[in-house]
Amino acid sequence: MKIIDADGHILDKEKDIRAHLPEAHRRRGGSLMPSLGVDARLGGRFSDIECHDVPKRLRDMDREGIDVSVLFPTTSFAMSKVFERDYAVAYARAYNDFIAEVCKESPRIKAVALLPFQDVDAAVKEVNRAVTELGLVGVAVAPQGMREHLGSQTFWPIYEEIQRLNVPFCVHSRRERPAGETLAFLECGAGWVPYWMERMDEEWEKRGDVEAPHWDAMFPNVVSTIRGVVGSENDPVFAFV
Repeated sequence: MKIIDADGHILDKEKDIRAHLPEAHRRRGGSLMPSLGVDARLGGRFSDIECHDVPKRLRDMDREGIDVSVLFPTTSFAMSKVFERDYAVAYARAYNDFIAEVCKESPRIKAVALLPFQDVDAAVKEVNRAVTELGLVGVAVAPQGMREHLGSQTFWPIYEEIQRLNVPFCVHSRRERPAGETLAFLECGAGWVPYWMERMDEEWEKRGDVEAPHWDAMFPNVVSTIRGVVGSENDPVFAFV
């Protein structure tokens, strides 16, 4: 059985993307992408983890017993915030060309494509190119900053092409919860609750002092203070939850 890391990341540096942009956009001033709104490196703590030194990544994969790693972007996820349609199209193509070159270094490295949701026709063409010509294995989007929600019929032609190509569509999302809001997790069973509590414990141990400095307890103790409900729908796993 192959062990697949389905959520690897790459540190997509501006110099690498600029090299693949058309000349007009290559000379663009300032940063190529808007800010993600968070410090993805946690003050430099993780400065080297997402590098695209493929031999180093392969050695790390060997140590962890990972056969294949699927790479997602980091900075380039902010592409959803771009308003300029032509630039969004050019940037998506540049990123996909860049990451496809990285994947050529080893058959154990795979990657997902970015699409310019700002231009649906161009996005349909790009997903076809990314999958059939570049060999990318899926599509990812971070919806923060998009002018329309992902369920809009505007985007259905993109989803139809993704479905026709039979590749996964990955939504990389992050949502803030206003104070006092009650959360309801419905129509998804309850079996995920123990897994998520364990995952939050792990993240708190690694990043809690930076990202959640006001939490002074492990997540199972904190979760009891959150207002919310989980629908079980007669889930047989509920007894274990």
